[in-house]
Amino acid sequence: MNNDPKHKKRRPHYANYWRAKWRDKREAMSSHLDALNTAKIMKADERVRQVQAITHMLPTEPMTATRLRDQVAENWNSVYGEDLNSTRAWCLVRLCIGRGLFIKDKNSMYTVGEIH
Repeated sequence: MNNDPKHKKRRPHYANYWRAKWRDKREAMSSHLDALNTAKIMKADERVRQVQAITHMLPTEPMTATRLRDQVAENWNSVYGEDLNSTRAWCLVRLCIGRGLFIKDKNSMYTVGEIH
């Protein structure tokens, strides 16, 4: 790495830059970070509500995680017209599991729960 001719041309590390920003503008940085976190939470809640709107289309019997993922992706594609691949569908299912929309039983099967 040190033999690389571009090594000496690299830009300096900016950790001190951000430390100085936080030190000088703590209120502005803090409020911006809070706004970003709030927007992220609201977007996740919206995605869970979108999945909750299509849960009536899911089978009523308990499902394995992979079947649940595939069913959510298939119904999402048919209702919203967005191509939801298996990776994105699994992330969406995990979000819904964390929010209590899908409940895992003792046999590792998932059913639809209720969000208040």
